Amino acid sequence: MSNLNEIKMKKIIIVLLGVFLFAFLSEAQDKTTSIDLGNTLKDLSFSAADTVSNNKTTYTIEYDVPQKYSSVQDLTISFDSISGTPALKVHMLASKWKNTWIAISDTVTWNGSGPSKIIEVSNANTNNYRYFRHVVTVTGTGKALITDNKFKIYFK
Repeated sequence: MSNLNEIKMKKIIIVLLGVFLFAFLSEAQDKTTSIDLGNTLKDLSFSAADTVSNNKTTYTIEYDVPQKYSSVQDLTISFDSISGTPALKVHMLASKWKNTWIAISDTVTWNGSGPSKIIEVSNANTNNYRYFRHVVTVTGTGKALITDNKFKIYFK
């Protein structure tokens, strides 16, 4: 009888581990990077896997910026439409400790027409955030490839 209980407990533990793993992976960032001390620009490269579509509606790029200075930020992000009309929205979030994220930019929209598009998002309000997220959300019915992302910090 104890052997049967042991098997049931193992099954429960495996299911719980699966649930925790799924929750952990669903919170993972698509790209995580940092802007090293002394630098103010990060230019990221992307591969064919860096896409947003109906199946993957959000792509997040997270930055750790260890500098301790007040700053404003600019983002330039480029896309190519692969299929359909992807209709993308891009905005920046920021946090001091990664526990609470606030929007620091307006949302910029691209309707997905044309072979490529460059979206520029700016935050002109001086802040002291250390962590930044660029969030790309697809609202249309197509697929888009992220081809370039430049994030610039202007220290004050």
